Amino acid sequence: MIRLLRRYTPSLPLHALLAWLARLSLALHCVGASALTIGSPDNSEVAQMAQAVLRQAYAKAGIEFRPTSLPLRRSLQMADRGETDGEMMRSAGTLQTMPQLIRIDVPVARLVLTVYRRGECPRSTSVAELSQQRVAYFRGTRSIERLLPASALMPADDTWDALRRLQAGIADAAIGAELETDALLLAHGVHGICKIAEPVSDAPLYHALHERHAAAAAKLEQVLKEMQAGGEVARIWAAEERRIREEAVRKSRMPK
Repeated sequence: MIRLLRRYTPSLPLHALLAWLARLSLALHCVGASALTIGSPDNSEVAQMAQAVLRQAYAKAGIEFRPTSLPLRRSLQMADRGETDGEMMRSAGTLQTMPQLIRIDVPVARLVLTVYRRGECPRSTSVAELSQQRVAYFRGTRSIERLLPASALMPADDTWDALRRLQAGIADAAIGAELETDALLLAHGVHGICKIAEPVSDAPLYHALHERHAAAAAKLEQVLKEMQAGGEVARIWAAEERRIREEAVRKSRMPK
């Protein structure tokens, strides 16, 4: 590199050339930090709501937002190791166990966990009751894994796989994000499965960036606080929920 630059800057002293290279390296690093790659779960309506909020926040902050689909567990591990720039949305409890991630303290979505059964459903159920049953769930969902003992959990490839296990009688119940699970049942025209009306958990989900992006995290948090105070976050959530449910209805009417 030095030899190549000498061809174009033959009169520049070596110390000045090295200083120029250092400034160039810093400039390139800053340019790279203006576009952040964020891990996001596949086929998740909750993630779509979070993405809709974050697209607006990143645009207002002048940062390019690059969501990339990753398996749940791998996404969190990659973000914590710095292999991606951050994580789309996680509970506060999960982020406390990831020391390299900075939690942005404004919820970008909510995870409402609801239980589904075959036949008729009671109005409510308890963690104690579920702990004695076989409960299918989307593996890697930390909120569910902290809620129920491993002996009760039946890992599935995704929420639809969990519902299929319930349908087949392999599981006694399925637990999942309410909006996503409702949309799947509606889109696939599933009958014979009911939803327990009262959720077993309702928790805010937070965006997080790797600690090397502390400045971007502070900027995004300020933008999100302004969006929250102005009601913009709530409006985005409402619009996304309406869109997701309408899309599920449209899919249910398509020829099978």
